[in-house]
Amino acid sequence: MVEQSKKIIVFEPNMNGPAHTEINAGFIKIIQKLYSEHELIFIADAEHLKLIQDKINMDKWELKPIEVTTFSPKKFIQLESKLMFRLTKILISNNNIEKIFLLGILPISQIYVSIINHFLDRDIVIALHGQMEVFLKENKIGFTRYYHSIPKYLYNSNDHIKYIIFGESIAKNIGFLFKREKLLVIDQPYIMNK
Repeated sequence: MVEQSKKIIVFEPNMNGPAHTEINAGFIKIIQKLYSEHELIFIADAEHLKLIQDKINMDKWELKPIEVTTFSPKKFIQLESKLMFRLTKILISNNNIEKIFLLGILPISQIYVSIINHFLDRDIVIALHGQMEVFLKENKIGFTRYYHSIPKYLYNSNDHIKYIIFGESIAKNIGFLFKREKLLVIDQPYIMNK
């Protein structure tokens, strides 16, 4: 019997249009090199997918377009509900998954993933972007500060979830939130326009 290749799933849950395309394209290139023998699946907004394809060759990827609603503070709960539903489908319905990369996550969904993964034991890597600045004392970012603080006690609660931080300086500033072994610190990947 031929052994099925393991799956690597990369899910961009929040971005639509051109936002983060350079960073995500760079990240996808890294994943493709690291896991070249795996079945690669990328789930993202249809327009975002197309813009990334304009930057890099994605022939080795199975592309799964979805519709991502534009982020709006007034729609926190609606966006979180949709994200938790999509995460559930990814976490439970795919067999033979080696690793799941989440390119950003919303706070309530972070709690949800931490809890559900206690039962599923999926290897999950969450890339944390600029939302981490809300934890710095000198920043006063209104309601967002409290909203993003909701999951901070769960960052270390699940051994199968790790985090990517883009830059050593960011990791140093928010290091108080994490056990160091849960962090992978890399330079921010970036594909420059030609």
